[in-house]
Amino acid sequence: MISLSWNVRGLGNPREFTALWRLLKKHSLDIVFLFETKTKESRANNINMLLGFSGGFHMDCVGKSGGLMLLWKDSVEVMILLCSSGHTDARVKLDDGFNWHFFGFYGDPVASKRKNLWTLLRRLRRIDDLLWLCGGDFNELLSQSEKVGGSDKSFTCMIQFRQAVEDCNLIDLGFSGPSLTWNNKRDGRLNIQERLDKFLADNQSRDRFLDIRVDHLGFNTSDYRPILLVCSTVTHVHQGPSRAFCFEPFWLKDADFGKFIDVAWKETCLSLSVLALRRKLELCASTLGAWSRRKFGSIRRQIETKNREINRLYKCCGKPGVMTNISQLERAIEGLLECEEIFWKQRSRADWLQAGDRNSKFFHTKATARKKKNSIDCLVDAAGCSHITEEGMAQTVKDYFSSVFQSSSPSGQDIERATAEIKTRLCDDSSMGLSLAFTADDVRSALFSMSPTKAPSPDGFQAILFKKCWGSIGREVSRG
Repeated sequence: MISLSWNVRGLGNPREFTALWRLLKKHSLDIVFLFETKTKESRANNINMLLGFSGGFHMDCVGKSGGLMLLWKDSVEVMILLCSSGHTDARVKLDDGFNWHFFGFYGDPVASKRKNLWTLLRRLRRIDDLLWLCGGDFNELLSQSEKVGGSDKSFTCMIQFRQAVEDCNLIDLGFSGPSLTWNNKRDGRLNIQERLDKFLADNQSRDRFLDIRVDHLGFNTSDYRPILLVCSTVTHVHQGPSRAFCFEPFWLKDADFGKFIDVAWKETCLSLSVLALRRKLELCASTLGAWSRRKFGSIRRQIETKNREINRLYKCCGKPGVMTNISQLERAIEGLLECEEIFWKQRSRADWLQAGDRNSKFFHTKATARKKKNSIDCLVDAAGCSHITEEGMAQTVKDYFSSVFQSSSPSGQDIERATAEIKTRLCDDSSMGLSLAFTADDVRSALFSMSPTKAPSPDGFQAILFKKCWGSIGREVSRG
C-alpha cells in the first residue's frame, strides 16, 4: 500500500495538476491526501475523475485558502468518519479485510488553534484499538532541529505537540531523503526550512507491516515536498551474495557436536600460520553448515511435523505403546524448542532470554526489527544524488571510502612537524612489555574473557565455540 500526503498550495493551476498526475503514475498510489487544494466541490470531482481514482472526499476551501481532499483506488475501501477544515478521520479496509484508521492532518497556521486539534486527536485515538496511521502538514515541529533559518520556534508549542503524540502512543516513522519538507524559497539569510510534514503510527504498524518507510520527494510546484508512505507485508530485500556463515550456539546442545568438531578440525589443513588458521576456520565453517542442514534442517518444520504426529497418535491412544511414543515426541519437541530459544536469543542481540517468558513475541520482534534496521534502501552520494540500485549504492560506498582513506602523501618533514609536540607517555618498562610477543595464555585469557555469543568475527564464529572446544582447537588457535 502506497500513500501520498502533500500540501499542493492549490489545484486550480494546470502545473499543479500535472505534477500530481506524474506522481500518481510514478508511484502507483493507493491513497492520496491533499490539503490547501483551494478548490470547490465541482472542481474536486473533476480532478478525481481525471486522475482515475475510484473514490474521493473533499472539503471546500474557505475563500482562497484551505480545502482538503482524500482520494483512493479500488485496492482499498474508505469510510469517512469525521472531518473538518483541519482533519479527515477515515477507516480504511485493505483487500485482505484488514481495517485501520487514517487520520489526515492539516495544522492551523495559528498556534492557539492547533491546541484544539491536539485535543481532538487524543479523543479519537481512544475510540477503538485499530491500527493508526496519521499523516499530513502538522504546522508544528517535534524539536528545534527540524528547522533551519529564521527565529526559533515556540518551545511551548513544541512541547504541546510532543505531549499529544506521546499521549496517543504514536511514533514518528522517520524518513529517507532530504530532512526538511517546507522551504520559503527565499535567498541567503532570509531562507527558512522546516520539517512540518510527517507520518506518525502506533506500534501495531510494526507488527502488521514488515517494511514501512517514508520518503521525502523532490519539490514540484509547491513550496512543500510531497511525502510518500510505503507499507508492505514483505520485506524489501536487495539481491546480493548468499548469506554468510554464522555459528549457531544451539549446535552445542547436540550430543554428537563434540565428536563432529574433532573430526572436522583434524580433517582440515595442518599448519600454524595465520593464513592456514583462517583457511582451517573457513573449511570448518563449510563442514558445519552442511552438517547442520542434514542434522537439523528447519527447526520450525520439525516441531510442526512432530506436533502433527502427536495429534495423530492421540486418536489411537488405546493401543499399546502409543503413550510411550507420544512422550518421546514431546521430549524431542522440548529439545527443539530450546534450540529455537537459543536461535532467537542470538538474533535479538540481548541477554534477556535468561528466564521467565521465553521465546515470546518480544524476542521475535527484536530480531525482525534488527533485520529491518539493517536494510539499506537508498544512499545519497557527495553530489546529493540518491541511488536505489545495487550498482549505484555499491559505487557510492566505494567512492566515499576511497575519498576518506585517500592519502595526501605527506613528506617526512611534515610528519615530524605534526608529531613534534606529542609527548611520550610510556616508561621504558611499559613500552618493553607491550612489545613482547603474545603467549598462548594471553590468547586463551582474552578469548575466555569475551561474552560467549556477542560480536562474532567476520568468519561467523563466536567466542563460545572456542571456549567449549578449547581442548580440541586451542593449541592451533593460540599459535596461529
